[in-house]
Amino acid sequence: MKKLKSKRKKFLVRKSKKTQDRATKRRKRQGKFHKRKQENSLTKAYERNLDFIKKSRKDITISPKNNLELLEHTNNVIEFISELKSYRNVAHEVKSIFIDLKDVISIDIGTISLLLSSVKELALYDINVKGNLPKKQNTKDAFIDSGYLEHMGEVSKSIKKSMRVSNKENLLLMLAKEKSESKKVGQCIKLGIKALTGKENHYPPVYGIIQEMNGNSVEHAYKDKKHWIMGINHDKIKNKLIFTFTDNGFGIIRTLKKRFNINAFKKMNWHTDEKILEGVFDKKYNSRFKKQYNRNKGLPVIKKAQAENKIKNLIVIANESIVNFNTGKASRLNKEFSGTFYYWELDLKTYMNGKNIN
Repeated sequence: MKKLKSKRKKFLVRKSKKTQDRATKRRKRQGKFHKRKQENSLTKAYERNLDFIKKSRKDITISPKNNLELLEHTNNVIEFISELKSYRNVAHEVKSIFIDLKDVISIDIGTISLLLSSVKELALYDINVKGNLPKKQNTKDAFIDSGYLEHMGEVSKSIKKSMRVSNKENLLLMLAKEKSESKKVGQCIKLGIKALTGKENHYPPVYGIIQEMNGNSVEHAYKDKKHWIMGINHDKIKNKLIFTFTDNGFGIIRTLKKRFNINAFKKMNWHTDEKILEGVFDKKYNSRFKKQYNRNKGLPVIKKAQAENKIKNLIVIANESIVNFNTGKASRLNKEFSGTFYYWELDLKTYMNGKNIN
């Protein structure tokens, strides 16, 4: 066999290498093409499927019971709110929800606040909420005078279009996400005090308890889609402020049960959910609860404000329990509210008392 010259040998090696490189590049190009083709095919299939899902989503109608006063007909309200909020779990199946309120004969600010919070939560799941107003004139007026419907319009364009209200004079409303928003909270309280007294002023007791509520909401209540809603409504007839604070997280009871063993509750003699909810607002719990659950001075600060007559008619709803700190009564609800809701009032006499104490 004839021996290759050195130059010829090097030339053939280079040529072979170039041929291999070209083949490798060609295979890569073909692979990328097929990959792109596959990705495009998958994208188109996903879009077709998504389009089908959107077209097959249902329109839901909810008709609550006639009496929707939170303080008088608590179970009616919680059953309604619970049904409304339940659709977030099947959001991919729901296109819109129509809230039929035409037969409602009574409602209060607490219910309207819970309703607004639920509408906000459903909007986060891309569920559009529509609705109508009660036929009964004084109930309809209660809706409009509260000012909440304008804020519902900000959350849901359909509500704004169908209800067309613009009364914000009696209401201050604040929606927040992860931050505690201390400055905005203070501004809202000052404006509320101005409505009550005629003069803009700070009121530390309410500021302090709201800080505890929103701190608890931000730190403990949510897995994702964090938000909380604070409302201040001025009742001109009775000249009092009605405060509401709502978060749609896990709720106080469920959060505690996720964090602590059942034996911890037994040691505290908390054998029911109602006892747990009452207990976390007392100073009777051990240091473990204090360190791991309550921030700053903790939830007992809220109950203390009621006990010292700095606020009035404090009510807390969490999961399947409600505690009225004014009457000292705790009871179980028929349906679960997935979150925590606070309601309290402030009149001129209570305001002056709280201001003098501080």
